[in-house]
Amino acid sequence: MTLTKTINIECPVDKAFDFLADAARWPQFAIHNIRSIRPVDNGYWLIDTPRGEGRLKIYPNRSYGLLDHEFLDAGEGKWIVPARVVSTPMGCHLMMTFSKPDKLPQDMFDKGMLLLDEEFEVLKGILEG
Repeated sequence: MTLTKTINIECPVDKAFDFLADAARWPQFAIHNIRSIRPVDNGYWLIDTPRGEGRLKIYPNRSYGLLDHEFLDAGEGKWIVPARVVSTPMGCHLMMTFSKPDKLPQDMFDKGMLLLDEEFEVLKGILEG
């Protein structure tokens, strides 16, 4: 199962890119998935999640608006999340694609995708505020 989440944000694309490329800022909007974060090695960040300790690494490319990231979850395994922010006449548009890890039950994936809607709204509020 794969699902792409999107949201329009009324702010310059550079502002959204800079915010999302900085993993230290993720706990501000990823309120259901990241409780705390700290840098470790090789561009990885150690994260405290509701399911235990995990790791996050962002692979930003400003020229293409890419914010692909790798999320290593304590229970579910590895998520590779393609992400992109593009300029629009009203600001920017963020897209993230999530593929369900094999270990994750479908009902938990569905619940997680609903929680992401709330996290996207929090992000929108931060960037538009």
